[in-house]
Amino acid sequence: MSRVSPRAVLLVAIVAGSGCLTGSGPQIEPADATGGPPPVQQVGEDEVQSTSRPLENTTQSALVVRVTDANEQPIPKAFVSVVGTQASGPTNITGVVRFDALAEGPYRLRIDADKFTPAEVNVTLAKGEEKEIVVPLSPLPGLVEGGTGHFHDYWNGATEVAIFEDVPWDIKCVGNSCTNAQGRAVRNFAFPPGAIIFPGTGELEIQAKWSGTSAGPVRLAVGGPSQPYSDNYHDYAASGEKARFKVTALQTDQPHAQQSAWFIRMYEVITENTAFFQGPLVLSAKVFRGDYELPFDPPHPDEWKGASRARLAERVLHYGFVCNHYPNSGEQSCQAAAAAGYNGPAEAFFTNKVYNGASTLEVRLKLNTTTAMTAQSPAFHYVPRKPTSYSTTADAWVRAPDPTAEGSLYKWDLPVNPASWDPYYTKFTGWKYKITLADDRTMDTGVLIADMYLTVDAVKGP
Repeated sequence: MSRVSPRAVLLVAIVAGSGCLTGSGPQIEPADATGGPPPVQQVGEDEVQSTSRPLENTTQSALVVRVTDANEQPIPKAFVSVVGTQASGPTNITGVVRFDALAEGPYRLRIDADKFTPAEVNVTLAKGEEKEIVVPLSPLPGLVEGGTGHFHDYWNGATEVAIFEDVPWDIKCVGNSCTNAQGRAVRNFAFPPGAIIFPGTGELEIQAKWSGTSAGPVRLAVGGPSQPYSDNYHDYAASGEKARFKVTALQTDQPHAQQSAWFIRMYEVITENTAFFQGPLVLSAKVFRGDYELPFDPPHPDEWKGASRARLAERVLHYGFVCNHYPNSGEQSCQAAAAAGYNGPAEAFFTNKVYNGASTLEVRLKLNTTTAMTAQSPAFHYVPRKPTSYSTTADAWVRAPDPTAEGSLYKWDLPVNPASWDPYYTKFTGWKYKITLADDRTMDTGVLIADMYLTVDAVKGP
């Protein structure tokens, strides 16, 4: 970007609220009272003052937009649009984007940035004028209450961090066709949940190992935001080789990301004859610190509000089951009774989110049976939140291990993967659950009718 004279600066003040707050407060979602998008800050041209400088040897004009937060920290990746034209683009690591070759006249700018209130600004350019405007954005209201602005430092003083190690990828290739162990076509490897490219990363190192056979060097490509995989690859000549790939400040994953936007692609096997590769590939990744400052993360709330537990579900369940035992074959089956008042093993979402920092789910189920059966106990099934950029497949139910029984009270203590936390800026949880009868125990013919009192609590980790 061309350097802009510091004399030509237009400061556009856009302030909503009182800035950063500390302590606890009511949780406010980043939307208005109707649940729609946040209102846009409108700034008229007569509300600002400006100075400018002429450009030499041209009658066209230029506009430089510098986007900051209320603390004058730059906001990278803010998207600036010159409304009514094709001029638009994201700000760089210094929060700046430049538009050249603009005609003289009035313009309206639209500025959008993740977790900030969007803004619209009126600007008028004279013929042959270069103008710079500084637009400080305000955090969304729900991200101010009970929170403070901060930097996310995943490095803890280190200059390199392994983000995942020795993760197998079942893949084999014949010619241009690659499949996994189930015979499905596959080309891309998604980073494991929670393995993200930290803010502040300058290089990504990928190691590839394999014990199978290959017709030649294996070309692996790495893709990420603004980084097409076809432009970023390495030919691995032997198992165990490592390669490094450049990462810019605009290509790192966002703070609080649950799933990396990066992926690895099996590009091809380099050979003059028939290409083949017999996996699996075993992949490891390491990030190296870049030479730029960490991005500033806007304020967001402490959803726990100082507590160490949060109630996720509390309800009375009315279940009816009909079970049949077949003496001749030894087979048995249980099905939900189709009787009025019974809701069977229907699935439901938690009524609250699994907050950032949750380490354990405490599931407690009090079972009151009116018709008892032999050797029966309930089973708890759940679907953790799937990172939206990671999987679009159908829900995969996880059956919890057998519960601890204390009379008619059944207890589960389930660990929570940080990759499954509900993001603080979302309104609803992505977790589901359901209760069924255990289906792998000996049953007598009969009917089980039960009132079950269920509670699920999230427990905050260290």
